Amino acid sequence: MSAITVDYDLVHYEVLGRGRPVILVHGWLGSWRYWIPAMQQISVKYRTYALDLWGFGESGKDPRRYAFDAQVRLLDHFMERMGIAKAALVGHGLGAAVVTRFALQAPDRVPRLMAVSPPLFWIPPAPETAPTPPAPSASTPRASGDGVVDSEAETIGLRTEDMAARLRAALEREAAQRDAASQAPPAADPQPAAPRANPLRARLDTLDPVALLHQHVEAGADLNKLLVEVRKADPLAVAQTIETLAGVDTLRELQRLAMPVLAVYGGGDTLLPKPDDAMLAALRDGNRPFHAIELPGLRHFPMLDDIATFNRLLMDFLEAADPTRVTVKERWERRVR
Repeated sequence: MSAITVDYDLVHYEVLGRGRPVILVHGWLGSWRYWIPAMQQISVKYRTYALDLWGFGESGKDPRRYAFDAQVRLLDHFMERMGIAKAALVGHGLGAAVVTRFALQAPDRVPRLMAVSPPLFWIPPAPETAPTPPAPSASTPRASGDGVVDSEAETIGLRTEDMAARLRAALEREAAQRDAASQAPPAADPQPAAPRANPLRARLDTLDPVALLHQHVEAGADLNKLLVEVRKADPLAVAQTIETLAGVDTLRELQRLAMPVLAVYGGGDTLLPKPDDAMLAALRDGNRPFHAIELPGLRHFPMLDDIATFNRLLMDFLEAADPTRVTVKERWERRVR
């Protein structure tokens, strides 16, 4: 296992392969680990990363970082620290909303995007505001011609003396920052903001990740594997990312993207509703390079429900000159003469 430090805390990730970078971002009910079959498939041509968001898997579990916007910043910092100038992004559930927001803020860093089981709802439009781009960093490495920085960021293995020393140093810096902040005069109370729509929260009768998994994944091997990963997550991370999704309009944000986008969703998903015809028409409006594929019979985890179909679809999306022409193909079959 590998990790980098971001904001004095650890971010766990795994990487396979060589080539142009692809980053996989998990959803609410799991971690990087459910991307393993996809990583094994596409790493033959791509350098494939999968990371754990704040509060999930092996990454840091500080509740101050669990909000949706903080998860978006994590992706930005991860790419910077790893020296990735641009990458194709693949996000599932929460990850789909995260990569969509990041692509809206930094479109020049995302050549194409796949949103798997994205949270799409009709939300009343908020007052138009320009997205805030990630703050530039003086330490950002220079990229080579193919968009990948020549030298990668330093990584550290988990559970090492070096990591323990870094954690101690991080805690000391954090304590110093808190002491300095406590000396600052209190800010004036802001005016309370109007409540923002959160249709996902209204849809769910619980925010407990284990209960949600039992509700939306059939009993079997996949459920057993996912339970192991879900139990690694801080339940507060699941709850806060859902609560702070209020006002996040992934549907309208996808409409504003100019890079090729493919939305993939299971026809039998019970956690998130599949997009209706009006949504798909709105996403295709304006001749933007958007394409949507429904996988009938699959549920919230199409990358696990039908590994072969999903992996073929992902590889075709990454390889296609025109991703809007990607279709579901038959599984590979070995022909015996």
